[in-house]
Amino acid sequence: MKGTYYLGDSIDDHTSHANILSMKPNLKTALLVISASVITSVLILALSRAVPGAIVFDLTSPSNESSGNICLAEDIVEFGCEVVAPDPQPMPDPDPEPSPTKDQVLVFSKTADFRHESIPAGIQMFQTLAEDNGFEAEFSEDADIFLNDDADKYDAVVFLNTDSNIFNEEQKAAFQNLMESGKGFVGIHGAAATHYKTDPWDWYTQLVGARFKNHPEIQWAYVNKTDLAHPSTNHLPTDWQIFDEWYNFEMVSNNIEVLLTLDESTYEGGEMGDNHPIAWHQEFEGIRSWYTGLGHTEASFESEPYQQHVLGGLIWVLAEN
Repeated sequence: MKGTYYLGDSIDDHTSHANILSMKPNLKTALLVISASVITSVLILALSRAVPGAIVFDLTSPSNESSGNICLAEDIVEFGCEVVAPDPQPMPDPDPEPSPTKDQVLVFSKTADFRHESIPAGIQMFQTLAEDNGFEAEFSEDADIFLNDDADKYDAVVFLNTDSNIFNEEQKAAFQNLMESGKGFVGIHGAAATHYKTDPWDWYTQLVGARFKNHPEIQWAYVNKTDLAHPSTNHLPTDWQIFDEWYNFEMVSNNIEVLLTLDESTYEGGEMGDNHPIAWHQEFEGIRSWYTGLGHTEASFESEPYQQHVLGGLIWVLAEN
C-alpha cells in the first residue's frame, strides 16, 4: 500500500473502512489529497458550467508558477488551479434617441401657359431654406405625383408660380384629397393664376383665397404691413417698397386674414382701391393656407426680406403638423 496516489487511481473494492483507517500516515495523507482534489474538481466543474469562460490559473505546476499559464475551467481541470471569474462585459449603450422627423415639403412649379423666368431662382431659394431650417424639400412639375401612394408623406405643398390648367380631373381629385387630409398649402404669385380662366376651379380658388384678374406693368410700389406679429411679416418694415408685378384679384374670400396690402397711390394700374390685399393666410376646410402675390422677379427670391417672408408663411402652415 506504499506509494503516491493520484487522481484516477483506485483502492481495491475489498479494502474496508477500517483497513483504510489503519493505513500508514503517508497513505492517509494521499487519500486526503485525493478527497480534497475531488472536491476541488467538483467545485471547478460547477463553476465552469455556471460561469462560462472562467479562467483557471494552475498554481501547483512548477512551469505555471513562472510562466503564468492559464486554462479554461470548461476545458480541463488541473489540481491546485485557482479559479478567476471572467472580467465583466460592459453593458451595451442604450439605443440613442431617434432623430425628430423632418417636415417634408413638395415644391410644385408646373406651368401650362405663361412661365415665369424666376422659377429657377425660387427653386434655389427653397433649397437654401430647407438646408438652413431643417426641412426636406422635393421639387416636381409632374402632376401625377399627387396620384402616388406615398403622396401623403408631404406635410405641405408649395405652388411656386404655377400657371393655367395644370391638372386633369383625376389629378384635381387627388390633390384636393391630399390637402383635405390636413396638409399645409403655400401659394406664391402665379398660384393665383392657376385654373382661373379656361378651366376655373372654384375649390382651388377658395384654397388660395382669391383669383387672379389682371396686372399692370412691373413697377415699384409700397406694401403696408397689417399684421405685426405673424412670422411672415414681423420682420418687415411697416412700409416696404418693392419692384414687382402687382396682381388685381377677384373672388377674394371673406375667410382670409390679410397680412400685407398694396398702397395703390404709389403705383399705376391698381383696381381694388384702399382694400387691396397682396398677402394673407387662412384656415380652409382643415387646411392651413398662406399666399403672397409677391414673387414675379428673380430679385425677389434673392432678397433676404422676401425669403424670410416666405419662410414665415411655410412655418405657419406647418405648425399644425
